[in-house]
Amino acid sequence: MDNAKYGVIYFSLGSHLKSKDLPEEFKQEIINMLRELKQTVLWKLESEYPDLPNNVHIMKWAPQQSILAHQNCVLFITQGGILSLTEAIYFGVPIIGIPIFADQFTNVDRAVKEGYGKKVDFSTKETVKSIKDAIEEMLHNPR
Repeated sequence: MDNAKYGVIYFSLGSHLKSKDLPEEFKQEIINMLRELKQTVLWKLESEYPDLPNNVHIMKWAPQQSILAHQNCVLFITQGGILSLTEAIYFGVPIIGIPIFADQFTNVDRAVKEGYGKKVDFSTKETVKSIKDAIEEMLHNPR
């Protein structure tokens, strides 16, 4: 993280949604989108993935607080669990929330309302494009 010239984006959809449950096409679209970024991406994913771009690093387990506390962490892509959002607020890291379960929707809506987050709908065919647009907005229009 220290050598990430353009910053680090931390991407974790929590512990309840497993990578094996994500459609293969979705994972490939995400990787293709992340490939275009100049930032380093730390992606918490339970399984290895072949042919990753140089800027994307898969982590089966991630020390979330340490990542968010690092000065080069510029953005957190999260499912919007309350603990994740609390940690993001504490460390001053803006979020892109992709709510999937229960309270995550309300949590992410609150982050948007309070100005430190952007919400992306997981259930559409445009999810990956929406994530990319949200990344661009959050990185270029700091809150």
